[in-house]
Parts: sequence; structure tokens; C-alpha cells
Amino acid sequence: MKNYGLISSIVLWALVAIAVIFTITVMTTGNTDTFVSYGMNLTWITFALVVLSSIVGMIINPQTIKGTLIGLGAILLVFAVAYGMSDGSDYELYEVTEGTSRMVSMGLNAFFILGLLAVLSVIYSAVSSIFK
Repeated sequence: MKNYGLISSIVLWALVAIAVIFTITVMTTGNTDTFVSYGMNLTWITFALVVLSSIVGMIINPQTIKGTLIGLGAILLVFAVAYGMSDGSDYELYEVTEGTSRMVSMGLNAFFILGLLAVLSVIYSAVSSIFK
């Protein structure tokens, strides 16, 4: 298949057309359930495609397995640290369970850790390019 660009463009425009139809539906009816379901379905489809392409990439080029496992271990370490930092102490304030509150806190902590690491990597890259 040579026409990956054409196929992806057709799929992209089809998804945009569906999103426009759902947006018009939401604007006319005020019901957001279909739009939210569409977004959730796109998220799961994207997740499945990412996992599938990673697996296919590792099958095609087995040397990348080591790097993939290191990256997966690093993200799991970040999530473990974020979970250790989280607490579910404010669950009564939001009327959710303590476990839900702790998972939300973990997600926020992971976001902050990864954001800080991203900023630090940009600063490191800029500083190291000055000294080269």
C-alpha cells in the first residue's frame, strides 16, 4: 500500500464530518450524550491503534523492544510515585469514594510530574545546545 497519506486523509475527513454532524446535533438538541460517546469511542480506538502499532513495530524491528520496555518502566515508575503521593482525604467534599479521589489525585500528580519533566527536558536541551 503506497497511499497511506490518501487513506489517512480520507479517514481524517470522515471523522471530521462525523464530529461536525454531532456538533450540529448537540447545538440543536442540547443533548451531549452522543458527542461524549463519540469522543470516548475515538479515544479507545486511538488507544487500540497505538498499542497495535507498537506491537507491530516491535515485531518488525525487535531491537526496539529494549527501549520500549525502558519507556514503559519509566511511565509505570511515574505512576507509582504519583500514586504514593496521592491521598483520598477530600473525597467527602466531592461526594465520591475515597478510591476515586485517590485515583484523581494520582492522575493530577502524574500530570504535574510529567509536565515538570517536559519543561526540564526543554531547558536541558536549550542549555546543552548552547555549550555545543
